[in-house]
Amino acid sequence: MLLAGKAVASSFSKAKNVPLFSFSHQNGHIMAALYSAGKMELIGEKFYAFHVSGGTTEVLVVTPDEKKIISSENIGGTLDLNAGQVIDRVGVLMGLKFPCGKEMEALAAAYTGKIDPYKVSVKDIYCNLSGIENIAVKLYSQSSDKNRVAAFVINSIKKTLEKITENLFANYGRLPVIYAGGVMSCSLIKKDLSKYGDFSMPEFSSDNASGCALLTRHCLMKKEGRGLCN
Repeated sequence: MLLAGKAVASSFSKAKNVPLFSFSHQNGHIMAALYSAGKMELIGEKFYAFHVSGGTTEVLVVTPDEKKIISSENIGGTLDLNAGQVIDRVGVLMGLKFPCGKEMEALAAAYTGKIDPYKVSVKDIYCNLSGIENIAVKLYSQSSDKNRVAAFVINSIKKTLEKITENLFANYGRLPVIYAGGVMSCSLIKKDLSKYGDFSMPEFSSDNASGCALLTRHCLMKKEGRGLCN
């Protein structure tokens, strides 16, 4: 069932006698982020990419690929919940509309009090995020303060990603960083993490399709001997 799209594309390719290119879900997000961040030159270099969403929280090392333009290898990320899962679970608990990212960000941005502390759970380049949900649930049951809880969740995820980035540089050396995925469209997270790397525009943060289209374009141009363009 998961290969239905590939089967249709393969059939169409054969029927129309046009080339077929396939890419990973992560690489689509990475390419979309490179394009919207104005960092297309990185497709010829080695760099790091964070893909943080409701479905994944991964740290990848990306290298040029002769056949598929870029190749990514997972070297870190979450060991339990994804960052977007934490946001959505807590948001739904508070009665927010799913997916809850935009409402959670708005609630957190409006909070003017002291943000509750959180000791990040990070080892090397891997993290555990379920503790954020557990504490957030407790905070909400005690206070019913949506702004306070939202600020805690967003800040805790931001601190976790910041620590992972610092450990990444310490363990693997400093390279350019691209942050991609729906969670990375949060302006509150971008505000502090932009010192480490580049973010895609919000409308491209969760857009995998545009990245696959760009990869297809580059592969076709390369196949036709026209080189790559930025």
